[in-house]
Amino acid sequence: MAQQQPAFPLEVFELIIDELARKSDSISAVKACAVASRTFLPCCRKHLFKKIKLLPESENSADVTVTQHGRATLRLTAPLVINSNLAQYVRILHICVRATKHDDQLSAQMLRRLQHIETLSIESRRRDPDDPYTNWNDISTGVRTALEGIITFPSLVELHLKSIHEVPCYLLASARSLSHLSFLYVTFSIERPPEAQTLPIPHLKSLSFSNANAGITTLLQARLDGSPIVSFAHLKHLALPGTRPMEFGPATEILRLAKSIESLALVGKPCYNSRLKFMTLIL
Repeated sequence: MAQQQPAFPLEVFELIIDELARKSDSISAVKACAVASRTFLPCCRKHLFKKIKLLPESENSADVTVTQHGRATLRLTAPLVINSNLAQYVRILHICVRATKHDDQLSAQMLRRLQHIETLSIESRRRDPDDPYTNWNDISTGVRTALEGIITFPSLVELHLKSIHEVPCYLLASARSLSHLSFLYVTFSIERPPEAQTLPIPHLKSLSFSNANAGITTLLQARLDGSPIVSFAHLKHLALPGTRPMEFGPATEILRLAKSIESLALVGKPCYNSRLKFMTLIL
């Protein structure tokens, strides 16, 4: 029996599904549309698979899509590995990393499928305050290599880093489309691999940081073939910790490099939000 054609143009249904995804507190309405007709699948999938999270097992939250090293990981990674068409819908990736000697090839294979990421958040979760921060080079080799590939994709415009040490500066230089950057408790390494190439550097539009004397100072001083790692000339929004006077040194240098700052936020706790929201203090 032939499938009955929709009574309205497909564009009308797509607008309805887009509105459901935008307003609904739950994604259940979009899931219902996805199983109602194959015609609706592409539109529904772009919402259902738009954002995925890879978090530790201990993180039990209603908005967690997947937990690392558990059965939920297999339920997500297997479809993305087997059906590459699903990976094209993923735009936002939030991944928690830890130091490990285990090479997680399944997660690495899934990450390599994600070639249209626009927003990437990488953080290390510590079980208690005495745990050390994760060093970038101690992340699973396959996962680390896949993440480095995502950072270089031209689709990536937003990068958030949290609680990771020795992130290579050259990675930021290779993120040529990057315009929004935030980092919290992050240090950078200026070591350059032999294969690193000089590329057009990213021009940041917004920047949020903490631990000013560590991460941001290295970022300001790092050079690749004599050129800066990133450009601050087009910076519009700046958020920085304002708890100690000594933290204003790097900010002064950034303000000198920026030509047209529109907003400056001084915060007691560093910002770590997608599409940073700023309190305008200076115009």
